[in-house]
Amino acid sequence: MTDLQILSGSIADLKWFQENSSKIKEKYEGEFIAIRNQEVIGFAPTAKILIKKLDKKGGNSNLVLIKYVTPKGEIVIL
Repeated sequence: MTDLQILSGSIADLKWFQENSSKIKEKYEGEFIAIRNQEVIGFAPTAKILIKKLDKKGGNSNLVLIKYVTPKGEIVIL
């Protein structure tokens, strides 16, 4: 897989996350989620646990989009 293919996939996954944020928030509120090919492939309460779960499954955690699903009423300051 080329760098361009990886980037294109990440952009598509981010767009899917944004378009489906309401449904995703209902199911994964307060969790870190892993997205690949416009599908949630894993979730956990912390990014560290999620990455361990992905690596244990044999997937490459470097090739997925990981996002935190902010709970209602919580504000994230970057």
